[in-house]
Formats: sequence, C-alpha cells, structure tokens
Amino acid sequence: MIKSFAKMIGKLPFSGKMSIAPLIFNFYNSTNSIDRKKSYFIIAGLLSAFVLFHGVQAQMGIKGLGYNAPMILKIVFGFYACVNVCVSLTQFYLFVRCTHFLLTSKTYPKIKRDWKGHTDKQKVLMAVVTLGGQIIFLICYLSYS
Repeated sequence: MIKSFAKMIGKLPFSGKMSIAPLIFNFYNSTNSIDRKKSYFIIAGLLSAFVLFHGVQAQMGIKGLGYNAPMILKIVFGFYACVNVCVSLTQFYLFVRCTHFLLTSKTYPKIKRDWKGHTDKQKVLMAVVTLGGQIIFLICYLSYS
C-alpha cells in the first residue's frame, strides 16, 4: 500500500525529484560495494534533510489553519500541510527502501546504465508547480501571521 502511495506522489510534478531520482538510480546501479555505500550515505543525508524541511513546512501549514483567515486561505493552508506530509512520508519510504536494499542485496550490475534524466518540459513544470505553490503559500501565510 505504501509503495502505491509513493508511486502516486512520485508522479506529481515536484522539483525535489530532480535531485532524488538520479541519486537513487545511481545507487541501485552501483557496480561495487564502495560506490553503493557512498551513494547510500548521500541519499540518506539528502532524504533526511528533505523530510526535516517538509516537516517544518507542514507544521507551518497546520499553524496557518489556526489563523483568523478567510476559508479559501484555510484551504490553502490545509492543502499545503497535506502535500508536505505526503511528500515527507514518501521520502521516508524511499529512505527505508534504500536501507533495505543496501543491507540485503549482494548482487551488482555488470554494466552501469546512464541516468536519462527529466525532459526540459518536465523540469519547467516541476519548477513552476513547486515555486508557484511556495509563493502562494508564503503570501497567504505572511499576510495573516
């Protein structure tokens, strides 16, 4: 169930996956244990920071629900909190999945594949959605805090 949830969140155009996806791809395609461990610690650090920052953002959204603001702004605050909680849960799941793979997988690919990356249109969409959401939230949050 959590795997399906993580896949659903992964399909949404959030810019964090521009940094997470290639790291996880390289981790799973590492050809030796040293590269795999190095990749793991980079991923673990990044995901930990992302979970922390998204947790703080979710907390800000929850705090915004307590403001004496119009209903439309309370919807913005609630949606923002919900999205950040969902993203945090997905990132925590990715951390657990990578940890499990590191500890259990003893096989390594013989040929390292290359990360194909996101298209320019995908990058623009991710940037617009993420920055647009942040700007809308901050304008609403700062005007009523």
